[in-house]
Amino acid sequence: MDISWLKWIGQGAIGFLGGVAAYFALPKLLGDWWLEKIKASHAKKLESLKTALEKSTFVTKAHFETEFAAMKEVSQCLAQVKILYRRLNPLEIGKELTGDALKRCITEFGEANDKFLVKLEEYGVFLTPAIYDEFERCHVAAHFEFDRFKTDPLNLHPKDKGLNAEHFWRAYREACQKVRDRISSLAVITGT
Repeated sequence: MDISWLKWIGQGAIGFLGGVAAYFALPKLLGDWWLEKIKASHAKKLESLKTALEKSTFVTKAHFETEFAAMKEVSQCLAQVKILYRRLNPLEIGKELTGDALKRCITEFGEANDKFLVKLEEYGVFLTPAIYDEFERCHVAAHFEFDRFKTDPLNLHPKDKGLNAEHFWRAYREACQKVRDRISSLAVITGT
């Protein structure tokens, strides 16, 4: 009986120690399992965020490149209009065009302004409304100047020239400034 009592106490002690070990080991096992599950969930979310960021970066870069190309194309056409406008309205007295040279320049000016309008309409959807509006003001002012020259190039009214010129140059400066401001405000994340 003494031995069975000792046997019973030994089994109880072993059972107790096993229970204590299980009590302390079970949370560790469950904790490790739970932690791995959280890590896997977070890794999946992180991968999803990385994919979304890459898509966003691509879209932002594509948007910038498209908008920049539109502003560049339209601005180049406007620059040609500006050059011809300046030839028709030189700053220096005595540099005015006459005869066939004047007629050629008027024709080129009209064609350049038409090309500018076509390019503006072609790329208008990629421009901000404020930039589009300023470009359109340039076109309208250039169109009035073209009409003024085409109507009677030998009998031009200086008063009309002043109003048209003021309108054109103000719109031109505003358009250029809005393009510069827009380019500086666009940001592309590089290195991703």
